[in-house]
Amino acid sequence: MAKLPGFVDVQPDMQVSSPQVMVDIDRDRAQALGLTPEQVQDALFSAYGEREASVIYAPADQYSVILQVDPKDQRNPDALSKLYIRSTGGALVPLDAVVKMKQQTGPLTINHFGQLPAVTISFNLRPGFSLGQATDQVDDAIRNLRIPQTISTTFQGTVKEFQNSFQNLTVLLIVAILVIYIVLGVLYESFIHPITILSDCHRRSSARC
Repeated sequence: MAKLPGFVDVQPDMQVSSPQVMVDIDRDRAQALGLTPEQVQDALFSAYGEREASVIYAPADQYSVILQVDPKDQRNPDALSKLYIRSTGGALVPLDAVVKMKQQTGPLTINHFGQLPAVTISFNLRPGFSLGQATDQVDDAIRNLRIPQTISTTFQGTVKEFQNSFQNLTVLLIVAILVIYIVLGVLYESFIHPITILSDCHRRSSARC
């Protein structure tokens, strides 16, 4: 959108700047070593989640025992290779023997619209550039991108209000023409004369334009 003429201050609300580690389970390798994907996920959750392992009851209070790795290792992706998972045969299998790890960047936060993940792109328009022109250009850009059917787009804010008012204006125009036709029909006591008068008015207005 920033490259479209008439648009300024184009800003998405998603910032892709958070370091992430993608863990891809080698299911065939895990099965050969007697592990299941659920065991791998469980080990990762125990190490990096906030799993409550136990509860210590005191006379006046109770304390949850949280299972996780040392906080200093949570910031080091290489520490993943230190995790071991016990297979069904009782052997300890290192995590990096059954997974492939890839470091990348991802969004800091994931916003939602309704129940679905969403990205909001805000923008301003240059002086003399109308909302109608802006919506047409955005619609053309979306069609040219050939976005998959699993991704939907919609306008919000001022643009949505503009579209709603334009739709209401179309309905009002149709109602106004219908009312004028009925009034002329009553005055001339004819169903044909109102059509002739309205057509003549349309031709005259077009000629003046």
